[in-house]
Amino acid sequence: MHIGRGLEFNQGSILAEGLAEAAVHNDWYYTAYIDVCASAAERALEPTRSLIACFEESLLDEKIITWSSYDYCRQYPTPSEEFPGGRWDGVVGLVKDNLARIAGEWLVRPEYDLDRARAELINTLTITQRAPYEPWHDFFLIHGSNAYLWHSVFLAEPSITKEQNAHLIETTGHMLLFLWAGMGFPKLNMDYMMAHQPKVANGGWDKIFKRACFNEDDGHVIKLIRALKNGETVSKPYDHLPEFRMEQDMFLLAANAAMDSASEKPMTYVQHFDLIRFAGFEEAWEKVPERQTVQAQ
Repeated sequence: MHIGRGLEFNQGSILAEGLAEAAVHNDWYYTAYIDVCASAAERALEPTRSLIACFEESLLDEKIITWSSYDYCRQYPTPSEEFPGGRWDGVVGLVKDNLARIAGEWLVRPEYDLDRARAELINTLTITQRAPYEPWHDFFLIHGSNAYLWHSVFLAEPSITKEQNAHLIETTGHMLLFLWAGMGFPKLNMDYMMAHQPKVANGGWDKIFKRACFNEDDGHVIKLIRALKNGETVSKPYDHLPEFRMEQDMFLLAANAAMDSASEKPMTYVQHFDLIRFAGFEEAWEKVPERQTVQAQ
């Protein structure tokens, strides 16, 4: 986030802070997965598979979709009596080879259309909803959505080469599948999302951004709204392609759904009242109200 914002808004101190954080970031729990992905990508046949195809194949792997539980995911990363291996026994320890074999089939080469690859990354896995509940979002998954838009910034930065951008986009796609596996692989439910009835009539983007600016959280919601608008923009040239499941009319509806589920209750310290965690598990949705048919105001 810091690197992206620093570049986009020409804020050198924020960029320096982001680079410093990246240099010392503790990435031990996913480095092994990235290494296996890189090896798989070297052996992968071209043309590349779509990212959504990799996602759907992952759902067919019994080991990937059953590796964890809601209670396991909610533990702290450190070892405990119940979970002696900590989260190292999670995605990396248990299913990294299965997941990396699939993820490594999504390739991004410097000679590819990097704008298209960036758009596919942003378009894929943007929304997860679960019937019959209100359209709440996963706290961890929206961090992915919020970060993907920075690839637009990186592509516009002349000091970043095509080779570097290709590597960044490809690795982000691999990590996207890793993130979703960690959340219990929540399924995409486009039909359910498309059936959402906005609470505010004629909720165009201007009205959506105004609502988001007055939302009393710590910025997560408005970052998601911005990511959705960016997704709509960059996906437009490729809207006719089957791998772009989020079509143009879906982004605004998804933004309306996000604002409709946003809590009017101010946060208490770091406690959100409109986000869930580990959306792939039924237990995560137990306190979420069921979706009601409403009359737009």
